[in-house]
Amino acid sequence: MFQRLGNGVIGHWKLTLAVWIFLAIAANSVMSGWINNLGLFQTKIPGWSDVAEDGEFAFLPKNMPSLKAEELFRRAFPSERLASNIVIVMQHPSSGIDEADRDFISKVLVPRLEEVQKNDPDGIILKVRAFDDNQIGKLLNSSDNKATLIMVELKNEFLDHRNRPVIDQIEKLITPGEVLKKEDFPTGTHLSLSGPATVGRDMLRAAEEGARSTENWTMILVIGLLLLIYWAPFLALIPLVSVFVAVHISMATIILLAWAGRLGIEPFTLLKPFVGLKIYIAVVVYGAGVDYCLFLVARYKEELDRGLSYDAALLTTIDKVGAALVASAGTVMCGIFMMTLALFGKFQQAGLGMSFSLLIMLFCSLTFTPALIKLAGKYAFWPQMRGTSLSQHAGWISGSTVFSRWIEQNGVHRIWEIIGNSLMRMPGTIWLVCVALMLPFAIVGVMFHGELSYGLLSELPPTNTSVIGAKAVQQHFAAGETGPLTALVYNPHLDFDGDDFDVLDTLTEGMAKERTSLGLSDVRSAINPLGLEIEKTLSTTQRVVVRGVAKKRYLSDSDLDEGKYNGKVLRVDLVLEADPFSRDSIQRLTTVEQRFQEVLKESLKTHLQTKLQAYEPAPESGQEAPSEEGMSAEDKENLHKEIAKLKEDIKTIPDATEIYFLGTTASIRDLKVVTDRDQLVIDGAVLLVVFLILVALLKKFSISAYLVLSVFFSYFVSLGATIFIFWLIDPAFAGIDWKVPIFLFTILIAVGEDYNIFLMARIEEDQVHHGPVEGIRTALLSTGSIISSCGIIMAGTFFSLVLAGELRGSQQLGFALSFGVLLDTFVVRPILVPAWLILVNTNRFGPTVSRLLGSRAVDPKSHQP
Repeated sequence: MFQRLGNGVIGHWKLTLAVWIFLAIAANSVMSGWINNLGLFQTKIPGWSDVAEDGEFAFLPKNMPSLKAEELFRRAFPSERLASNIVIVMQHPSSGIDEADRDFISKVLVPRLEEVQKNDPDGIILKVRAFDDNQIGKLLNSSDNKATLIMVELKNEFLDHRNRPVIDQIEKLITPGEVLKKEDFPTGTHLSLSGPATVGRDMLRAAEEGARSTENWTMILVIGLLLLIYWAPFLALIPLVSVFVAVHISMATIILLAWAGRLGIEPFTLLKPFVGLKIYIAVVVYGAGVDYCLFLVARYKEELDRGLSYDAALLTTIDKVGAALVASAGTVMCGIFMMTLALFGKFQQAGLGMSFSLLIMLFCSLTFTPALIKLAGKYAFWPQMRGTSLSQHAGWISGSTVFSRWIEQNGVHRIWEIIGNSLMRMPGTIWLVCVALMLPFAIVGVMFHGELSYGLLSELPPTNTSVIGAKAVQQHFAAGETGPLTALVYNPHLDFDGDDFDVLDTLTEGMAKERTSLGLSDVRSAINPLGLEIEKTLSTTQRVVVRGVAKKRYLSDSDLDEGKYNGKVLRVDLVLEADPFSRDSIQRLTTVEQRFQEVLKESLKTHLQTKLQAYEPAPESGQEAPSEEGMSAEDKENLHKEIAKLKEDIKTIPDATEIYFLGTTASIRDLKVVTDRDQLVIDGAVLLVVFLILVALLKKFSISAYLVLSVFFSYFVSLGATIFIFWLIDPAFAGIDWKVPIFLFTILIAVGEDYNIFLMARIEEDQVHHGPVEGIRTALLSTGSIISSCGIIMAGTFFSLVLAGELRGSQQLGFALSFGVLLDTFVVRPILVPAWLILVNTNRFGPTVSRLLGSRAVDPKSHQP
């Protein structure tokens, strides 16, 4: 099969180049939007930012509680379409907020914000609220009077890219000299920008800038490493061009498929790429793709060293390496494809996008790369060129650098020879020492595996706009002020806008009593819409006015669904002390939820019992039951029915009342629930599919199991090392970003076994000629340099995430992947795997156990069968 492929590529190499170049040009025209200038399609082909979905919560399964809560909120409170907000913080730290500050807000800032709202074609801004707002104005002033907030309410989720133009305009507006002159701002005041939408804007901007920088850094690192290792400019260019073409074709194809999905063409409606997918595709394809090309080049050079002509060497290379490349790439693709089993949409799309892109890269490395090598001919090895073939004595690397001369003198070979000989002498000791050194990091990885960070602010650098604004808010307000937790109480048999309004008194009082233990800063409802502290300062008249205004905000008044929810839904806002994105808030939410449910049940029961007492008062109350004397038979019957109904309601209503929680914390809690489940499912699936592939390839159950376990162990070591390093960098370290473990596990397991397959394939080949144990040593010598070179390049590719990104999660993932690949390249694959195989094949575990582990029953002294 691969011989026929080789003949086709070499025989029609010009056509092969032409096809790939055409595809690359077409892909670039799609990526740049230039194709729309040709007028070939009735509808415009969108760009990546147009087809890529934003947000985290939009990728949650539709049956999650927070999404159900949002749907109920939209139907019960149609006029309250708030999804996120922008918060402007005005601070006057010296003398406090004064009349001049308030005049600036009401006469300059708010009118300019309303002008932005008026000129917004998408209607993203719903309302601008300041200190004089009749609903929440008093809540926007800090208790120390040194800060006030201006709230710009938006209809879009906080990570929606459509918010960005509005946020950018507002940021310019509050920056002295951008739109308003410096003298227009009150003296002594500071304006900052905060709020969930601002955080989302900064996250998206950092992700996009990181994607561009990552690709640039990846190319720089790959070029540098290739030149350093091989010192052949054209040879370095061939893998780079191959990968560049494959990445852009993959991206363009995903855009076209997503576009087809937007047009309603099945089954492409399932494809919803996200903004950050470009980064994952770039680093994985660059890392794996360069490896595939280098394995081809290395075998090509090996065949040339045997004295074959360039064409014969290239044909032999495709024939001998093709199957190994397909097996290797297939293992990586199958492992990463297991991410499609996730419920969280971003993991699904990452699995689809990365595995599809790797498939394109595989085709490219088996066709386009050999055609480029054919095109380069003898110049591929410039400055080492020798006629129609490259003899073994011509050298693999130019002797123009100290590094290359050291390699020419077999420096690298001697290192692998020393490692191989040491493993032959004391495999058990070396194995135990390596495991002992790695074990502490593995323990850290296991212990803190679930200590994940969901905080968006901790992702961004401290100099970021939204981080500065958040700190300004937290100096004067509770951290949860900009993202309250909203509880919705729904029962179709109650009327909260009528007879059942009184339930709010006991509910609010009950939650207020426990706010300290529950980590709540405030409790707000229709009876105290301005919060517990401000409520105490109001007169009776003020209280009546405030509650009248607040009813529309806290009691449902909806004509949707034939008035199904009108008066049936009650809203209560719970303001958390902690940052809504923090792990502490997520953990407290369950406690708050349980206690809210208990207090609500008690409140409903008390309320219904109070209504019952009007008909059947308790003896100790001193009240008399209403007399039935003079009632008609019908009135008596109705009275008894009402009493019976109330008794039945006391039993059923408290348990039948539905409670929903929405807000940032509730959404993140659902995100955690879903991704925790996905982690278990994907981890199990990846391990299983990789194990089955290894068994199918190696036909050895026990050795395949060891190969999987060794990489599984290295995953925890890498995770532990990452946690340790980032804790050293920042003692206030809140935990590994929640996306890191699942991407690290999937990619590291797949890539780690990728290298093991190359090693084991060579061991199988060498054991035929050199014996079961000596074959291990010679295979290590043969593959050591090339696999290590590939590992260094892949680690360098992943490290571009550390260099390029502002987002802490990307930096953590880049470090973890780089560390894991290097660990696998220089410890697991060349030491732990050969050491174990030598132990097994020399009967160190005893004849019976060794046979079960795959031993060929050799003499431990002679290393011969």
